[in-house]
Formats: sequence, structure tokens, C-alpha cells
Amino acid sequence: MNGFSPIIATSSLKHAVFLRFIGATHVLDRDFAPEKMLTEISNITGGSPLLYAFDVVSDSTTLGMAYDSLAPGGG
Repeated sequence: MNGFSPIIATSSLKHAVFLRFIGATHVLDRDFAPEKMLTEISNITGGSPLLYAFDVVSDSTTLGMAYDSLAPGGG
């Protein structure tokens, strides 16, 4: 993940130490409401949208949050 920052993971917080160990710079609680998740992402990025999002859950809620957090043309 060299060169990427921030690296934001969403997970059960019991996995936060491991996720930071493998490269996450921030770990957000997967149980946050979509609005709270987007607010937290914006706080981390200083209001800048994300350039990339990788959604391993891929349900309508997580896909929507990933899409809503992306910059125009992001992927």
C-alpha cells in the first residue's frame, strides 16, 4: 500500500490493531450509520473526496457509501 494515504478500513473494532498492522491508517466501526461513516471519512480526508474505494461486502448500503465518498472520476 506504499504511496496511498489515508487507508481507511471499516470493520468490527476488535480487528483495529490487526488492520493497522497491515497498513490501515484509520479504522472506522462498520456499524456506523451511512451518514456518520461519510462524515468520519470527510473528517479524515479534510473534506476531500476519496480517489479509490474497495468494497469487499458489496451490498447496497456499502456500495452506496463507497460511491458517495468518491471524487468525480474516482474508482
